[in-house]
Amino acid sequence: MSALAFRNARPKKRRRVEQVRAPAIDPFGFDLGPYMALISEDYRFPEQSHRIVNYISGFDAEGVAQYERPQKVWQTESINGLFVKFQGDNLKVFISGMHTKHTESMYRMAHGIKAALKSMPECQLARKVSSSFKEVDISRALKQKRHKSTNVLYLKAIHQGEWVVLKTTTDPAMQLKYILDAVIHYHVWRNANRYVTKLHFVAFRGDALVVCSGQMEEPSVYGFMNTLHQKYRPDRLVYTMVESFCLAIRKLQKDAQFTHRDCHVSNVYYNMRKKCTRFIDFDWSCFRCTVRPPGTSVSRHKIISVPRFLYDTTRPQYGNNRSVDCAVFFRTLGNSLDHCPIFEQEIYRPLMRRYEVDSREILKRKMRQGDLSALQLYKQSTIDGKASGRFGHTYGIMRQKENYDYSLGYYTYTSMTPEMILRFLRENKFF
Repeated sequence: MSALAFRNARPKKRRRVEQVRAPAIDPFGFDLGPYMALISEDYRFPEQSHRIVNYISGFDAEGVAQYERPQKVWQTESINGLFVKFQGDNLKVFISGMHTKHTESMYRMAHGIKAALKSMPECQLARKVSSSFKEVDISRALKQKRHKSTNVLYLKAIHQGEWVVLKTTTDPAMQLKYILDAVIHYHVWRNANRYVTKLHFVAFRGDALVVCSGQMEEPSVYGFMNTLHQKYRPDRLVYTMVESFCLAIRKLQKDAQFTHRDCHVSNVYYNMRKKCTRFIDFDWSCFRCTVRPPGTSVSRHKIISVPRFLYDTTRPQYGNNRSVDCAVFFRTLGNSLDHCPIFEQEIYRPLMRRYEVDSREILKRKMRQGDLSALQLYKQSTIDGKASGRFGHTYGIMRQKENYDYSLGYYTYTSMTPEMILRFLRENKFF
């Protein structure tokens, strides 16, 4: 047999299948399903509302939210695209800054989980090596305050032989946000664990909520970009990193139905040797899932997120935006390309120009269909704030600064979906 025939006769290499493993021990210690079933599917803007910064201290027996400042209630007069107008007030307020039945229900879920965590065994912080679950060695940990004194962060602690980060808070409002963040983290870990660190546990220690998750060993993309001046062929390294990022986002969208929504370069981590991208901080994120409420045989579609300003949960594409993560990531990447002139010229600038043209044309098409939100976003992106003015992302950034791409993320723009960027990278590869 000839060498050629022999080569052709060899069996093809089997494609390696990535296995997704659930954690051996549930980080919450109980099933989240009954609590997730509390999420309302009523996404409409209500007749009366409270601001999302108004702390919800609990819910009564009928499931009605109890606000810290109940007198701060607003009666809806009209909805105008991105804005709502309230009775007796001439100001237009962003819809995304107000509560709906849906956003209230997310805090109802968080309160239920918090109460259940209170009944579970507490975690322990020790200054010795331990193999026990929920006992963390902080003897070599770096302790930091986060935003205010009630929030404390421990870096490089050790739990069951693994490096971990501890987020702790005694602030009741922050505890609810940490719980929602942890629910999202756990969902992503169960469905696409290659792209996030392990969630070890969520527990109380006295009055403090403690969230324990794996410590990142690789640098953030921001840190990675700051080392490129020391590297050989930095343009190629950035190309490979960007490709890894887009592959990760595509996988997360498909397998976890997940949108990060705060994908700036300090929240994205990259292992150059393994060419692997991972993500942290899910307090802007959301995911879609199906939940079967207790006592029923019918599954319901749910969207779970952390209520945030600039994140309108009443819009049709809520929970299903496929471009905002890439848009935010590439915008923040642009500040770090000093040592990558070829990548900037061949990839970055053409890609961002495509995004600008694509967003302009999509907004124009929606405007012709009578979409008031599209008109308002378009006017935010013109030189004079008028629909007839010259359109450009530069003008939107001048007005909204770092919030611009978050606002623009009201819609999906095809050019900034991971599939289209991966195709663009292949077609414009420069090495």
